[in-house]
Amino acid sequence: MRRLWWAGALLALILALTAWLGPYALSSYHLEAGGRALDEATHPDLLAHATAHLEAASRWDEGNSHAYRLLGQAHLAQGEPLAAAKALSTYTRLRPDNPLGWWELGLAYEEMAQRAEGAVYWTLVPSFDDSASLQSAEVETPDTRIDTPYCEQGEAPQSCFITITEWEMPDAPQERFWAPESKARREVLFMHPPVQATFTVTLPVTPTALVFWTGIDPAAHAWMGDGVVYHVSVDGTHIFTRALTAEQARQGWQPAQVDLSAWAGRDARLTLTTDPGPAGDGQGDWAGWGNAQLVGAAEATCALVDPARRMRAAWEAGGVTAQDLTGAGEEARQAERYEESLGWYERAARMEPGLSDPWYYMGLAREGMEQWAEAVEAYTRAIALGHFRQTHRSSAYYRVGVIYQWKLEPQQAEKALAAYGAAIEADDFSSDWEAADCHYKRGEIYGWQGRNPRESIWEYQQAVTLNSKHHWAHLRLGHALYQASGDIVLAEKKIKQAIAVWPDDEHQKWPYWFLGDIYRETGMIDQAIVAYQKVLRLDPSDEQARDILTTLLKE
Repeated sequence: MRRLWWAGALLALILALTAWLGPYALSSYHLEAGGRALDEATHPDLLAHATAHLEAASRWDEGNSHAYRLLGQAHLAQGEPLAAAKALSTYTRLRPDNPLGWWELGLAYEEMAQRAEGAVYWTLVPSFDDSASLQSAEVETPDTRIDTPYCEQGEAPQSCFITITEWEMPDAPQERFWAPESKARREVLFMHPPVQATFTVTLPVTPTALVFWTGIDPAAHAWMGDGVVYHVSVDGTHIFTRALTAEQARQGWQPAQVDLSAWAGRDARLTLTTDPGPAGDGQGDWAGWGNAQLVGAAEATCALVDPARRMRAAWEAGGVTAQDLTGAGEEARQAERYEESLGWYERAARMEPGLSDPWYYMGLAREGMEQWAEAVEAYTRAIALGHFRQTHRSSAYYRVGVIYQWKLEPQQAEKALAAYGAAIEADDFSSDWEAADCHYKRGEIYGWQGRNPRESIWEYQQAVTLNSKHHWAHLRLGHALYQASGDIVLAEKKIKQAIAVWPDDEHQKWPYWFLGDIYRETGMIDQAIVAYQKVLRLDPSDEQARDILTTLLKE
C-alpha cells in the first residue's frame, strides 16, 4: 500500500509540474520558433508564420516580455503599426528598463503619425488664432447671454456659446496602447449647449471619417452637471450621438470618429451639435470638439492615437533626444547617405517640433543631393522657427545666399544680397570664416553688378578683418584696389598676402593670374611673364595662360 501511495503522489507531482511548467515550455517553444522565423523572413508568408508563433508564445505566457517585443517587430515589418504599438506597449510595461523597447514603440507611433498626417483632408480649426472656420459656418445659438469664460461684456450672445480656444488635459485611459502621463494641448471648438454649427465641406472620393476628441473645459470639472451630448449630422441626416458624462469628462480627452463614406465625392453640410445631458442640467457644460479633422477612413484609428505626441514621449522615456537623432543624421550625411540622413533629421523635427537645428541640417542634406529649392525651403523653415541650439541663424541665411548666388539658373543676385544682409544683421555665425565669407560674397556680387568698387573694397576689408586667412578676400581686395585707384603697389601687396595664406588646392593659380593681368596692363612685361609661368606650373592645362605667355615672350 505504501508503495502505491508513493507512486500516486509522484504521479500527482508530475502532473502538477506539467500543468505548471507546460505553458512556459510551450511559450518558450513558440518564442524560439517565432524568433528564428523572424530572423529568416524574406517573404510576407514567413513574417506571418513568425507572427503566429509569437502570438502563441504571448498567449501561453503573458509575462514573456521578449515574445511581445519580437511580435512588435514582426508587425512593424508587415506594415501594421497599430498591432505593433499594442505589442510593444505590453513589452514596455513588462520591461520599462530597456531603452530599445521604447525606441521600437516610438517607431510604431512614428509610422502611425506619418500615415495620419498624410491622410488629413480638412481641419476644423486650422490654428488657434484663425477664426475663418467660424466665419464660414452657419451658427445657431440661443439669443440670451450665459456665463462662460469666452463671453465678455458688450459682445453678442453668440460669442458666449461658441468660439475657438485651446485646452490642456490628459487623454482618457486606453487599454490597448501605452500613453504618456503628460497632458495633451488641443485646439478646441468650444460649444456650450444648446448650439449647433454647420460647415460646408467637399468630401474626397475616397472613404473619409470625421475624427475629434470630446471634452469639457478643465476649469468646469469640479462643478459641472450631468454631462453633454454630442451629435453629428450630414445634409440633415443624423448619424452620430455620444453622451459624455461628468465622470468621463474628468478622465480627460475622449476620442471619437464618425464614418462619412456614404457622402464620398460630394459637397456636404456637416452639422455639429451639443445638447445638455439627459437631465437637462446645463451647469458647467463648457463642451468642446478637440482637433476635429476629416481624414482617410483607413487612418482614422491612427489619427485618434495622437501618434506624434506618443512617439515623442516613448523616445523620451527611452532617453532619446532630438540631439541624438540629429547626430545620427549627421553621421549619415557626412558619409553621403543623404536619404538616410533626412529620415533622422525628420525624426528630430518630430521629436522637438520647435527646434531649428533639424531643418538646418535638412538643408545641408538637400544641398548634398543638389535639390536647391528644397534646401532653401528647409533653411527658411529653420529661420522661421527661430530656435537654434547647435546651429546658427546667420548660417541658415548664409546658405540661402550661397544657393541664390551660385546654384540656381539664372543667378538671383538680389535675393542672395538680401540673405547675406540678413545674416550679417543677425550676427550669429558658426565661425569667423563664415562671417568673413558672407562679406566676401557681397563684395563679389557688387563687382558683378558694376557698382562703385569702393563698395566691394569695404566688404573685402570686413572679410579679412574677420578672418585674416580668407585668401579669396585678400585676392579680390587687391584687384578691387587696383581698379579703384590704379595703385599697383598696394594691389600687389594685397595679392601677395593672398598667396601667403592660400591653401594647397586647385585654385592656387589665381593670385598669379591676377598679378599677371595687372603687370601686363601696366607694361611690366617681365613680371607678367614670371606670373604666367607660375600659373602654368600650377596648372599646365591652362591654354589661355599659355597663349598670353607666348605672346609676351615674342614682344
